[in-house]
Order: sequence, then structure tokens, then C-alpha cells
Amino acid sequence: MPSGAQWSFLCPAGSTAWVLPQSQVAGLLWAGWNATDVGTGVFSGSLSLQLVSVTGGQFSVYQTALGAPTVLFHSRASGPDTQNLAPGAHTHRNWAFNTATTYKITFRVSGTLAGTSTVKSAQDTVTFQVLK
Repeated sequence: MPSGAQWSFLCPAGSTAWVLPQSQVAGLLWAGWNATDVGTGVFSGSLSLQLVSVTGGQFSVYQTALGAPTVLFHSRASGPDTQNLAPGAHTHRNWAFNTATTYKITFRVSGTLAGTSTVKSAQDTVTFQVLK
């Protein structure tokens, strides 16, 4: 990891972090999330994507613009854990792991059905195996 406070959310400077980049790279998983199959008008406003739990080590999702990272999700208790997702949208970001191990990462997506006060939600766990 490079030095600088802006990168300290991943791990200490000089340590190793494993990162799936936000840009497509041959041979690497291109991780992201999407609501492209959710039609407009099904939900009232945006959907909420929440990081529920992480086992294995520290995990974060961040984006970079002009070199500075913006943390979107982080497994630390003080880290961000919710992002809005517009129906029909998709995104790819950097997914970072601080150790080579197996991670189980649980996300929940929820939204209010249009014209009602009914909240629909679903939760799923994804597994990543980070290898040295």
C-alpha cells in the first residue's frame, strides 16, 4: 500500500492489500452490483444496498476519481455500510481485501414498492477466496 492517510482504510502503508479494480482487467473478476432488470416505476425512489456482515478480514469497496479514494463500504464498525442504487443502474468499483483468506460478505437490498408503504428486501451472501 502507498503511504498517505487517504489509503489507511485498506491497511497500513507498506502492507499488502488485494484489490479487484473498478475497471475491467483480463483474468480478474469484475465485481459490481446492478439493478438493470428492475424497471422504473416499480419502486418509489432508489433502492438501498447495505453491507450486513463480513467474515474473514477487513473488506472495503471504494471508487477513485483523480487518484483520491472514496470509501463506499467498509467492514469496520465505523465504516460506511449503505449506498443508494437507482433502478436500471449498475456500477463497478474497487473491491479490497486486507488478507489472503476466504471472505463471506452479506448484502441486503431493499426498496419501497411504488404507490405503497410496503418495503421489499432480499439478502444474499457472496464468497470470495483471496489467494496469495
